[in-house]
Amino acid sequence: MADTQDWTQVVLKKTRRVADASAHPSGATKIVERPAGTESQRLASLEKKIENNEAIVRKHIDSSILKLLIQTRIEKKLTQINADNLCGFPRNTFREIESGRLVPNSKQISLIQKSLGVVIRLSL
Repeated sequence: MADTQDWTQVVLKKTRRVADASAHPSGATKIVERPAGTESQRLASLEKKIENNEAIVRKHIDSSILKLLIQTRIEKKLTQINADNLCGFPRNTFREIESGRLVPNSKQISLIQKSLGVVIRLSL
């Protein structure tokens, strides 16, 4: 008998599938590639800072400002989900900000200031 085993190497790549009904009327899913290396680039820059003995500083929101943000949201009779919708944020963004797990970027800060009137300043 002849050797029938195929010894060629096969490489499988993991992709994220997103349902896109507009692309295919049959409801087939469209394969969307994630940008490669974003997490690895962040870790590489962090390791570089550690090797060079640079200070790694994380910004945060002061607890008094967080309390003011929560108080203002409640005074305007908004739930966290309603506040997310008002600012155009994804769901649970306000929950993450108010708990201190998420530091808002400058765009999010300006949207919060416009919609709720709370001035947010980041501290080191």
